Amino acid sequence: MARFQFAHIETYARTASTLSKSSSVKTCYDILAEASRVDEHSRHVLSPSPPELLDGITAQELAENLNLLLENEATEVVLGGEAKKRAVRKDAHVLLAAVYSYPSQSQMCDLDEIRPFFTDCIEFHREKFGSVQSALLHTDEQYLHIHVYTVSNNARKHHPGHIAKELNKSEANSIKSSEAYKNAMSAFQDDFYQSVSQKYGLERIGPMRKRIQSELYQIAKQAKASELAEWIENEMIKKKKKLQDEAERIKQFYDEKRFEVESEYKQFKETNDVSIQELQEKTQLAETEYEDLINQREMIFDILIKNQELISENENYKKRLHEYEEDYGPR
Repeated sequence: MARFQFAHIETYARTASTLSKSSSVKTCYDILAEASRVDEHSRHVLSPSPPELLDGITAQELAENLNLLLENEATEVVLGGEAKKRAVRKDAHVLLAAVYSYPSQSQMCDLDEIRPFFTDCIEFHREKFGSVQSALLHTDEQYLHIHVYTVSNNARKHHPGHIAKELNKSEANSIKSSEAYKNAMSAFQDDFYQSVSQKYGLERIGPMRKRIQSELYQIAKQAKASELAEWIENEMIKKKKKLQDEAERIKQFYDEKRFEVESEYKQFKETNDVSIQELQEKTQLAETEYEDLINQREMIFDILIKNQELISENENYKKRLHEYEEDYGPR
């Protein structure tokens, strides 16, 4: 079965131009967020997974450092005899983004065997467009592919189609400009084929779209839709099975943990029930001893009081005896 090459390049600005008539123009940050698999930018992927970094920095880091990288790309101008740096316009195309894909189903590929292909794609990109700030591998879509990014103060000066279009720019002959763009992009595909694709047995030109009657087209369209619906259903079944297995694993984990906790609690309770009973007995004994001490203290108080009374009586007796001796004793 023939396998066909796929290489695509595009440029992006940090903000959409005010001259743009479309409300859905993507910016550098949209593209990098999609590559990072940020949720709101990757809804076209059924089961998104983080990309693998092959070269440079991550797409998120590139987005965060884009302005800093462009400061080094600022052009110098002379104003009033003094050299100054002119900042890059926000709507200037500063990111050249390329996609290089391997034409085999992701689930059927041995990634280690395909890695040399992607390594050659990155080197091709570097030789063709300059430095590579980031290269990421996606394995969560139908075909394995990489995204390669190059930052420049004017990314379109690296894009072969835009270079050719600019050289042939003419208000009187827009057709010539468009043809120049197509020819340059065709030459880019030839270059990619010569440098990379033929080494891995890939075809340069894919199958041409056949022209068919309207009825046959509708049948083919429905068949394709049915095939897609079947694939989506199978993917959903796989995803549901994966979630069920994960739920069962979590349930088993928590059942085991619950059994451990209940066993530990039972052992703790048995041990501490004995300790509590001993503590209660000691407390009761201490209360009894305390009551005895209170009773003994009261008895001591009673003895002291009676003793004091006896001492008082003895003093009174001595006093009376002394008075008697004075009144009736010998003279």
